Amino acid sequence: MANNIIEAVNKTLESSDKEVASVFSEVSPETASELIQTFEENSRKKKVTYNVIKCTLRVLMMPTRIHESGASWLAQQPLQWALNGLLPANFLTDVSQSPSPLIKTFVGTYAGSSKEPDYTFWPKGLSYPSIVLETGYSESWEMLLEDQGIWSEGTGYKVSIVILVKIATPNAAGATTAKCSVTMFDQNGITRVYDEVFCYPDRRTVYDKFQ
Repeated sequence: MANNIIEAVNKTLESSDKEVASVFSEVSPETASELIQTFEENSRKKKVTYNVIKCTLRVLMMPTRIHESGASWLAQQPLQWALNGLLPANFLTDVSQSPSPLIKTFVGTYAGSSKEPDYTFWPKGLSYPSIVLETGYSESWEMLLEDQGIWSEGTGYKVSIVILVKIATPNAAGATTAKCSVTMFDQNGITRVYDEVFCYPDRRTVYDKFQ
């Protein structure tokens, strides 16, 4: 099975110039581990998610600038927050910011899963990041919600905030919409959710709600 998946991924990379998310079903943990190691050794750009509960391996190939726009925006915010006095003085030195670290140390029913987020804030000395960003462009909203389950339940709710951003395909004029969800957790589960849908490039909010 591993060779068939590698062949399918390579074929997609050779034949497509667009971002593609391919999902492979009935993948065992052993096969997933072998594939993830192979993909890590291959320099061609891709991100991998393995959900041990569903036995699915998702390979995101050639993430676009649109896909990575959320991470680019989030990376710029801490300095602005610090300048506005919204962060403690030690934040920039005690919290690392990492795009796409591969994490395999999930627990509970998600033990054996692997995940590459789009961006993280990771306090030094902790086992998991405290804030995680997941962006979907070729990936569906349902896939992002599955990712949120890995980050919440799969870390024993050690991740405090999960940000999901689903970006729609731009129209002929280059305009698009994005759905953003910010979910906060404590050790008992979800504590609060903020949802927003906004338009680009006019930055008009068409829906927002706290739950």
